[in-house]
Amino acid sequence: MKGTSIIQLRSFRTKRKCGFVYHNKCVKSTWVANKYKAKIRLNPRIDLPSFRRKVMNENKFFLSKDQGYRAKRLALSMIHGSEEDQYNKINEHIHEVKRSNLGITVVMKMVDGYCDTSTNRPKFQRLYMCFTTMREGFLARCRPLFGLGGTFLKKSIRGMLLISVGIDPNNGFFPIAYAACEEQNKDSWAWFLNLLKEYLMIKRDYEWTLMSNKQKGIIKACEAVFPNFDHRFCVKHLQSNWSQAIFKGKALSNTLWAAVKATTIAQFICKMQEIAEIDLDAAKWLDEKGPNEWTRAHFRTLPKCDMLLNNICESFNSKILDAREEFILSMMESLRKYIMNRMQENRDRANASWITHIFCPKIMKRMKKNIKHAATMIPHKANDTLYEVACPCGDVYVVNVSKRTRGCSRNSGGICYLTQEALTQWDAPGTQEACATTIPNSLKTKKLGFPKERKNRVIVHCVRVKALKRVADAFKRLYDALENLTCSVPAKEPDLFQVFIIEKSVTTQSSQPSKGKRNSSVKRAQGTWNLP
Repeated sequence: MKGTSIIQLRSFRTKRKCGFVYHNKCVKSTWVANKYKAKIRLNPRIDLPSFRRKVMNENKFFLSKDQGYRAKRLALSMIHGSEEDQYNKINEHIHEVKRSNLGITVVMKMVDGYCDTSTNRPKFQRLYMCFTTMREGFLARCRPLFGLGGTFLKKSIRGMLLISVGIDPNNGFFPIAYAACEEQNKDSWAWFLNLLKEYLMIKRDYEWTLMSNKQKGIIKACEAVFPNFDHRFCVKHLQSNWSQAIFKGKALSNTLWAAVKATTIAQFICKMQEIAEIDLDAAKWLDEKGPNEWTRAHFRTLPKCDMLLNNICESFNSKILDAREEFILSMMESLRKYIMNRMQENRDRANASWITHIFCPKIMKRMKKNIKHAATMIPHKANDTLYEVACPCGDVYVVNVSKRTRGCSRNSGGICYLTQEALTQWDAPGTQEACATTIPNSLKTKKLGFPKERKNRVIVHCVRVKALKRVADAFKRLYDALENLTCSVPAKEPDLFQVFIIEKSVTTQSSQPSKGKRNSSVKRAQGTWNLP
């Protein structure tokens, strides 16, 4: 009615005669976002085609790809806040994390020399985070080896997540530190490694080993930060580069892996000669790579691990797929909660189902396998600490029990790999558990002259259940409950977070060549590239 807010209904038709309108112009992405916000909260990873089909099936109207994308993005912004808002709240998040976790190391870096003249705002570039108890847990019983990896972030600003992952006593991955940055290059990796070096208090870098996939800029950064480091490379990536260099075939691949798994230098030379007989260029290509980077025969024994693949980083990346698709603060929170839950699960297993075991389950499984293989070996005692172990294939190994070392004498033309595997030397890098030697155990304790109660003492502590409990117990005081940022800001500090008003840094992602480019390079090398 005119002059009022009342609407007068003059007529009402109960039956409609107009046709059904499938392409409805009144449909807006805002309406769709408000209606499906709760469902998207439960399933934020729903893909766009499934979301569109669900909306169209339930509402009987057409929803375009652009409308569906905008609706989902708007709903996520309603749930988590916009991407820009999260970047502007980084200081609040850092303050709350530091308040709840004393001693945490959080470093935020801005773009050097940048300041918006109109708004006087710096530009965000990198954020590094690691908890004190992660360092304490890693240094408590984990081996002096860690892997480095980088993975893409999925949101519009893109960027990379740099990670450092160690190995726990049960041969599982142990996250150490992570950082969000603009891209992978020498500068970003050097910045990350310098913080990691300070965080782990690494002074004698020659005692440490790292493994990587030869990411962009990582080799030069490692040489600058850790000049004496033992740097291993993932053999899977070595094989991929080997195949791209036109060295293909099952025979070559099998011989390559035999050379990789060789446990003595003599065996390694023998396998390299076999590769040269198949393809001389392939052997020359491998000779250009340092053998200490990819073959067990040349690995140092100090890390007590002969890992050939960078699976610790790959496994961790596979567990954080959902987190990588979130905004930066939501991602950091998801990573924190995942690590907290993983450590608690390991602690519960160690206190419950593993409490009756001396060693961790994966170590016990490997020990049983080695004991079975070593049943055919014959030990001969030379003195109180020196033994000569004869293998069925004719090989003879000299084992020094007090020094926990072994020697090898080749009585035959070849070396039996299973025999080498079953022997599980203390210092030999030819077994996954070089530190968990089972020589006295597998070769029958009484034959080697060890008392029965001492047969398990030769296994070092880094693979025992107690070691895993000690690593996990370091997380008891980690991750105190974090309050919502709206509730945790101290009332007496109103200007605490006005120091930085952050502007996001947008950069293009550096990545591996696309599949088309990789194929084109192979075709050119093969001479099969079709010119236009």
